[in-house]
Amino acid sequence: MKEARLFSRRSSTLPMNRITDIHPDHSFFGRLLNFGDLFIYTAGEGGFELVMEKIPGPGDVEATIESRLLETKKNS
Repeated sequence: MKEARLFSRRSSTLPMNRITDIHPDHSFFGRLLNFGDLFIYTAGEGGFELVMEKIPGPGDVEATIESRLLETKKNS
């Protein structure tokens, strides 16, 4: 989910089986303070990129999503 402005919210949902790549990005200070952006890419025509900006622990979020992806693949 990406939130914009003070009084509005924009969210996106994507199926786990369509995620093809996850990439965390931290600045120097982001690494020191454990925050950054997380880019999630999907398969399909035109693809899709979801960007989660300035989130705490982007590496932890990436690990959680990848763990869920493995569980989803095992169960299919």
